[in-house]
Amino acid sequence: MGKKKKNDSGEEKKVRSKKRLMVLIILLAILVPAITTQLFWFFGPGCVTKKNAIVKYYQAVENEDVSQVKKVSYPRKWQRNYEPNGQKIDLDSVIEASFMYQSGASYSDVKIVSEQKLPSDSVNDFRRGIKDVYGVDLSISEVCKVTFRMTVTLSSGQSQDSGDIIRYLYRVGGKWFYLSDSLLQVHLDLD
Repeated sequence: MGKKKKNDSGEEKKVRSKKRLMVLIILLAILVPAITTQLFWFFGPGCVTKKNAIVKYYQAVENEDVSQVKKVSYPRKWQRNYEPNGQKIDLDSVIEASFMYQSGASYSDVKIVSEQKLPSDSVNDFRRGIKDVYGVDLSISEVCKVTFRMTVTLSSGQSQDSGDIIRYLYRVGGKWFYLSDSLLQVHLDLD
């Protein structure tokens, strides 16, 4: 016995078509914000790994790229509220001035030698330091003291090992940021 082919009336086709459209609209309403949020997080400031934060910071210094330094060193909230000790100062100008002391070389072959996760009281001190100096309250989940080495090639073409470099990285919103702010480093009395 063969199956009888059911003839759909025009009304039944319209109902099914409307149901499909509603399912599609609901899926889009759920997926579009989720995808947008993920893209915003992925392409926003910060880096997924500590090593990537270090590499991107030194690439930005090498290229004198102000926007990249901001992206790898300052979460958006801090970028918008860069007011050391209540004084409105242009963050771009501060970064450009720092290039005078840091640029003129190229950096490669970053190797992390050691990482030390700081205890929660140090994370709180770090958070409080940013709030004291800048008036910005960041949700810092982790701070690491990282020792690394890299190859530094001077403008003369001479390459040399950097020796051990100790810097701090902090995590906000699941992303790592390279602490490049010298005012905060002095305030927190960091090595």
